[in-house]
Amino acid sequence: MSRIEKRSHVFFQLINGWVEHVRRTFYKTEHLQWNCIPGYNIIGQALIEEMQKRDVRLYGDSLINSTLAFLENNKLLMCYVRVTYPKTSVHNLPDLMKTLDLTSKWFIKI
Repeated sequence: MSRIEKRSHVFFQLINGWVEHVRRTFYKTEHLQWNCIPGYNIIGQALIEEMQKRDVRLYGDSLINSTLAFLENNKLLMCYVRVTYPKTSVHNLPDLMKTLDLTSKWFIKI
């Protein structure tokens, strides 16, 4: 349980599995009201909080994969942008490239 509390790789795998379970259960998720799904708000808030805590360059593959999985609800794209862009300096090329790469992945997913 402590590994999940630390929001490590296991936590993000849990998110990915949860989203996959919802996708299989509801089949079509385009018009799904995500906020009516039990646990959605809690898990979504935990994911956003983790994005806020970390520097963009420290977003690991498991966190990135969780953001992509949660984009089954494409309304989250603006939330992701609002979290990552203010943390990105145009004078820090590695951070800027990471943010643009993330944005590209998110748009491709949608």
